[in-house]
Amino acid sequence: MAEAACHYLLVDVTPPLIAQCRDKLLAEQTRRKQAMSPSTVTRYLAALSHAFTIAEREWHWVEANPLTKIEKPKQPKGRERFLADDERDRLLQACTESPSPYLYAIVVLAISTGMRYSEILGLRRQQIDLQKGRIVLSDTKNNETRSVPLVGYARDVIVELLKVTHLGTTLLFPVSDKKGNAKPADIRIPWNAALSTSGQYMATPCSPCSTARLLKHLSFYASTMPESGGTSA
Repeated sequence: MAEAACHYLLVDVTPPLIAQCRDKLLAEQTRRKQAMSPSTVTRYLAALSHAFTIAEREWHWVEANPLTKIEKPKQPKGRERFLADDERDRLLQACTESPSPYLYAIVVLAISTGMRYSEILGLRRQQIDLQKGRIVLSDTKNNETRSVPLVGYARDVIVELLKVTHLGTTLLFPVSDKKGNAKPADIRIPWNAALSTSGQYMATPCSPCSTARLLKHLSFYASTMPESGGTSA
């Protein structure tokens, strides 16, 4: 896209020109002789849009961002597959056998609450309200405070975690960096190992985003977790 527009002045880069470049990219083939995916073209458009936004708002080189007036390529619907009961059980068993002290609890929370990956890893002790049976989330994606239920087996798991005090931090899942400062744990390596052990393979190495998607796909009702005496307050 940059090559197609590099001979134009900024003032001459119009929505029709960008749309023409977009359609040309969608019709091209990659080095592997495959069609250019809509997601790849969308990323190109996003990068160019960011450049024009800076040029408009900070440098005043253009009056408007031309990319706000064109349609993005339609994205194919993603394929979602939820784990069967036996697959889920094997995965949870692999998590209990993980050398990571946090992996099992993190996966149980993801299953039982539907919380985001970053929300779980960033949990602090003061966010846990055992009496009311909830977790309070203030720093959310939508910048709104919300609470999620903490009941049953997930509550029991958290109660056990709270019995362990980590000096110098209120993080629920802390590790130390090179300077000895506490930071949220990174579970990508033990998560990948648990996936492999349980037979749940991934085509590519696990990134934070793919970890989040996989934890999201573990969704099922908390009633399917092992029975326990935990109750909400």
